[in-house]
Amino acid sequence: MTPPVQLRARLLPVLCFLMTSVIGCGTEVYNQRVAATKELFEYINKLDENLGQPWAQSGVEIRMPKQMVEIPAPKFERNEEGQLVQVGEDLRQPNYMSEELPGLIGAWQGTVEADVAGEFKQVPAYAYIMSNSVYLAKNDPEAAMEFSNKVAETIVNGLNLPPYDPSDWNQKQYPPSPGLVPQQSASVWVTKTDYFIGETKAEISLHLFGQGDTTVYVLFVYPETITSNERFIERIDLSLETIKISDDRQQTGTAPGTAPNAPPSGF
Repeated sequence: MTPPVQLRARLLPVLCFLMTSVIGCGTEVYNQRVAATKELFEYINKLDENLGQPWAQSGVEIRMPKQMVEIPAPKFERNEEGQLVQVGEDLRQPNYMSEELPGLIGAWQGTVEADVAGEFKQVPAYAYIMSNSVYLAKNDPEAAMEFSNKVAETIVNGLNLPPYDPSDWNQKQYPPSPGLVPQQSASVWVTKTDYFIGETKAEISLHLFGQGDTTVYVLFVYPETITSNERFIERIDLSLETIKISDDRQQTGTAPGTAPNAPPSGF
């Protein structure tokens, strides 16, 4: 039998090795957590530097680019029959379009720098959020189902764009890489227009998100010659990384075999 003193002598290097390994593993995990926390705080600071405060309405939450200021929604009052009726016009609706945007729940306006014939000038930019939740809340599933085609039709006709082609849409992930926050998939349509904002033609980017039966469009309208100093395009992407859509109702309206963020089929 090995004497206790000799046994301890033999086991001591083994124990030291094991303890060092455990401590080393613990240190590595700790360092990984510190690095992840630092990365998350840097990401949050980046959002704060480029975006405004969180906005929430009708199950949609988002942070808009800092240049944008919300356009107030119209007020509603009850008439003699006790029904809610809108007071005055809806100033959120774009006055430069021949048709009103369907399911509009939020609108913003701001100014950005653009190159106008070789000169840098301040030009308007706009943002709009549309959702079929407006129709779902009214128990109008047919209108909710036709919502996507109606949005595309309104924008094409309202801005006198070329014939709409569903293949113009691309799939994009927000954020582009997984990790810090959950990724969301969106269908994206970007196109130039002949509509002038200020003294330069406008470009639009339309982003389609879906959650359950709820379909949400985020539309940005900005000068096609916007300068990089504004970081507006980068801020659009950051803004869309913050979008959250909730749909707590019983889901019955989504067409079988149709993804909630599938682009409009045409009209």
